[in-house]
Amino acid sequence: MFGIIFCVFFIWIKGVFISSSDGVVLTLTPCQRVCTVIAGSAFNITCQRTDAALAWFTWSLENGHTRDSSNALTKTQASPTKGVNSTLSFFPERKHHDWNLYCSVYTIEDERHSYSEKTRLQVLYGPDKPIFKVGVQYMNSTTVNIIEGKNISVECCGNSNPLAAVTWYNTRSQTNGAWLNFTNISRNSDGIFTCTLENQMKASDNNERYGRNESDLNLEILTPPTAPTISYSGNHILKSINIIEGKDYDFYCTSSGKPSPQIDWKLLNSTTEHDVLQIRKVGALHNTTITCCAKNHMIPAVGVPEHGLECTHLNLNVLHKPTFAFNDTYDVKENDSFNVTCTQQNMNTVVTWVRQGDDKWSESNNTIYWTDVRREQSGNYTCKLRYSITDSFKNFSSGDSEHSFHLNVEYPASVITFEAVRHSDSIVVNEKESVTFRCNATGNPSPKIQIKNTNRVQKQRNAVSLRYTENMTCTHTGKYSCYARNIINEEESKSKDIDVVVKCSPRPASNMPSELNFTTTLHSIVVLNFTVIAYPEPQPSDYVWKKCDVEESNGHLQCFPLVDEGHFNVSIVDLTSYLTISDFIQHDIGRYVLTVQNGVGNAWNQTFLVVIKDKPEAPLLFYESTAPHSVILKTTAGYSGGISQSIILLYKNIHASEWIKVDAISDVPTNYTFSCTLTGLDSNMNYSAMTYASNELGNSTTVSIYFTLAVLEKSYKPEAPLLFYESTAPHSVILTTTAGYSGGISQSIILLYKNIHASEWIKVDAISDVPTNYTFSCTLTGLDSNINYTAITYASNELGNSTTVSIYFTPAVLEKISLTYSLAGGGIGLLVCIVVAFVVYKFKCRHHSGVIKIKADRDEVVENPMYIPAGDSFLYQVSRIIPELPHPSADDATIYSSPYSYGKEAPYDAEKNVSENIYHNVYDDVQCGEFEEDEFWSDFSDEDCEVNPSEVGQSVSTL
Repeated sequence: MFGIIFCVFFIWIKGVFISSSDGVVLTLTPCQRVCTVIAGSAFNITCQRTDAALAWFTWSLENGHTRDSSNALTKTQASPTKGVNSTLSFFPERKHHDWNLYCSVYTIEDERHSYSEKTRLQVLYGPDKPIFKVGVQYMNSTTVNIIEGKNISVECCGNSNPLAAVTWYNTRSQTNGAWLNFTNISRNSDGIFTCTLENQMKASDNNERYGRNESDLNLEILTPPTAPTISYSGNHILKSINIIEGKDYDFYCTSSGKPSPQIDWKLLNSTTEHDVLQIRKVGALHNTTITCCAKNHMIPAVGVPEHGLECTHLNLNVLHKPTFAFNDTYDVKENDSFNVTCTQQNMNTVVTWVRQGDDKWSESNNTIYWTDVRREQSGNYTCKLRYSITDSFKNFSSGDSEHSFHLNVEYPASVITFEAVRHSDSIVVNEKESVTFRCNATGNPSPKIQIKNTNRVQKQRNAVSLRYTENMTCTHTGKYSCYARNIINEEESKSKDIDVVVKCSPRPASNMPSELNFTTTLHSIVVLNFTVIAYPEPQPSDYVWKKCDVEESNGHLQCFPLVDEGHFNVSIVDLTSYLTISDFIQHDIGRYVLTVQNGVGNAWNQTFLVVIKDKPEAPLLFYESTAPHSVILKTTAGYSGGISQSIILLYKNIHASEWIKVDAISDVPTNYTFSCTLTGLDSNMNYSAMTYASNELGNSTTVSIYFTLAVLEKSYKPEAPLLFYESTAPHSVILTTTAGYSGGISQSIILLYKNIHASEWIKVDAISDVPTNYTFSCTLTGLDSNINYTAITYASNELGNSTTVSIYFTPAVLEKISLTYSLAGGGIGLLVCIVVAFVVYKFKCRHHSGVIKIKADRDEVVENPMYIPAGDSFLYQVSRIIPELPHPSADDATIYSSPYSYGKEAPYDAEKNVSENIYHNVYDDVQCGEFEEDEFWSDFSDEDCEVNPSEVGQSVSTL
């Protein structure tokens, strides 16, 4: 505690008296530690030594806030003075506040330096110019904007020493304190507010001074626009006024607000930024509304700017000169009611109606009305009116006007007269004879007149009369009538009928195409039809259908009539003749001709061309010869379906799951035969081969055969060949022979013929090395047309001869096409019997040859109707039943012999189409050894199957 007191005392002593080294003390008067001075006022301070020794005195003023020790006094003030004391007189500045002032003494006598204490200057100054602060923001301007209704506090700020007293005042009030406060300020609070700052200053040398400063605050109250006022010619306008069409109007809009509002006018869809809205020549305006809007943008000193907007609406009721409320034309149906009004602005208006060309008729009502309009009331009507109108500002307008409309009374069309000039109502004429028809009608609108022949329009015109002349042809036969119609008619007005008959020969009806070419499919139903026009109408016997084929010997087209029998059916309905061909086969392909006549002129011949375009028929597949570990397969293409076909051949081990593709041949013609050899086969293994045909319409059914090499390597006598005629010509016949199975070795075919009354045969040909199913032809010429002939053929190999096959023919009969099918049927029957007898008698039950033994308990052979197309080859052989297929029962079995090897559909399809040359024989009972599932028939002896040829069919000689 003592130490603290000592230190304080020491500092006090040191601050008051500063002694030199020689004991002399320097004293500052009138102040020591702190000197209070007034900025801008002279201040005197004296530095005094305690002795009277002569010395040099120097004054210094240093910035006490920095380390800068430079002297701030002027050069004059800082110059040394000689004496026993020194007085400094200077004008302090505000910046000298808290600076240090002191003096230094240099004693001349002893050349010693000494210093006075440092006195801190306390600089007093008057208030600065007041500035204003709102919130934390100082205003750069003396004007402060505030939006009406807001709160504001303005602070008056100014620097001074000592602190100044603040006073706010205006013409209405005075407030002490730095803050000027307003709550929910109103527009009446604006004005000039003065802020005054005052202080009293007294220096250490007792110099006194009064400080004062002030600033004016312009407080502006921002207000939104007042509701605009609309006026016209100095008169204030309320909500609605009347103005006159064709007049000029200037409307003024005023509004107050701070800042001053901008005025916008809105009329219809346009906006004008102007105080005045000018409407010139009021015309297009109807009753509408104009709007004046005043807007401003209020930006306060502080806070968020706001937009002010006020609008005033004025309804304009446009007084138009009376306009006419009716159209130029009215279409009214006869007997309907009708009314028309002259004008809708009928106030202060006088209306008069007149009718053109009728001085006796007039109306004074604004609306005229008829309950039942007649066609006689058609005409022009005029409305005359006189008007006077006044707007809201006493402007006046008057005048006269008139307008007319046409009344068009519509009524339905009707035929007045219809005649054939110089003819009665029933006419019979020859072709190219001229007939003129004339029709008269009435109606409003003008009618459309049509002259029709059996509902076919011959001529038409929009008029009240129509004349039509025609050079008659066959197509003009019919009932002629005149029809009239307009938009008023519910139904056409029709005249009497005039019957016209034109004699003409048959010709195609208009709906018949120029070409009659047809494409069909096998076994489909084909219907050919043709419609003619002719008078008199042809009788049924006048329609003749023919089938025409090209004769191969001379290339001529030969036609023969078709009768309504078999699969041809002829029918006639009205003037249309129909030819229906059921179950269309390859033989039916070709040209058909329909001949129609009626006794007038030439007959009409119409040609039809019918071709087939279908999926192909299945090909034939069989073996021709074998060698160890190989087999030769032979394939004969079936009918191609009328388009290009491909033949695909595959084979496999019967235990294999996948087929091996052998060959695929494109563009294969019908009945084309090709062979391929399968080598490297296992002779102890069973194999299956399959083939089918394909064209762009699809695939045929598949055909399969089964073979075992060990069996095929054995040889037999050859099978009997086939023999039939293919085509004939006068005194000649073409015989076609197809070789049967060769027996596994080379065979020859021998062909002979003779007159049936001759005892010796004439050898025609003998061909060696004939492959199985090979077909060849020869022509016998120089024959007598009145004698019957017979031809025979047989096959021969080193093991023996086959059975013989014979046919009978008479050239004169063969030339008649109608008998061709009968002989063909006889030949086919003969062939079937020969084959059945041959199979039963010759081969019996040879297991390895693929033939089964048959025992027939009754004498019955059932044959499907069939055709044998020329050039086809057949293998009459009962094939082995394959284990993959279900087998016939022992009680009722159907066994087939076919030119095809068995496919998956063939063995049990009794309804197989005859065009595929499938034959079947029905037996009550079949007994041939035993059968086990999935195996071939087991071996059996001749005793197992006993066959009596008489039970199977008739012999060749009997046929």
